[in-house]
Amino acid sequence: MKEGSYDDRVDMVSIRARALLDEETVGSFFGFLIQDSKLMVEPEKILNSWQDVRPQLSKLTRETPIRTDVLAMITNRLSLHLTSEQYRPLPGHKTNLEAFLTDGVLPEDLTLSVVQQLMHTREEIQQLILSDRIYNQIKDLWPEEAGRAA
Repeated sequence: MKEGSYDDRVDMVSIRARALLDEETVGSFFGFLIQDSKLMVEPEKILNSWQDVRPQLSKLTRETPIRTDVLAMITNRLSLHLTSEQYRPLPGHKTNLEAFLTDGVLPEDLTLSVVQQLMHTREEIQQLILSDRIYNQIKDLWPEEAGRAA
């Protein structure tokens, strides 16, 4: 990458954002990028070394207010990673995903959202969420009628 190209990309994003959004929204977005992006956890880290990243994510739930914005982005990125055509499950991914979804770190609605997204993907990914712990975590959140296909 040549020198200055990062600044050029930031400027381009800024110009496009300002053309589409109001100043306050653009300011909030860039504020997030500058201050909060360091809170993001890569999907691979969750899947490969849950115990190492658990303390970092637990900290987000102990803050007041709870950083559901960051947790939602992390879970969304994880779902996108798992449902991408390039993803292939590795040993340990099922155990770490199960722990991520059931260790009490995530708000229940985010757990349910991830499970719902993964239920509608290819079979090898669905296998990652087939566990009694995950089932017990979500059974009270998702009434049986809502889970049936119409």
